Amino acid sequence: MPNDKHTATGTRQSYVQLSVDSHFLIEKKAEEDSTATHIRRLSPEESDRELARLLGAGEITPAALENAREMKQTAEMEKHPAV
Repeated sequence: MPNDKHTATGTRQSYVQLSVDSHFLIEKKAEEDSTATHIRRLSPEESDRELARLLGAGEITPAALENAREMKQTAEMEKHPAV
């Protein structure tokens, strides 16, 4: 059954990020007397790197990147178990 509901959630908690289908980067920039917010969808590779950054406390190491990919793969298998 297709899911026709969409929810947007902003979080830095990696375990929450694993349960979503799309990741977005939200950037806020202040210039003189105004502030602009930009939102863009991340590619799968960018999503891996962002999750690795959060897991590695800001540093993207090969181990953090591999961990991010493994966590996403495990989460995907849990969302869509083999029948």
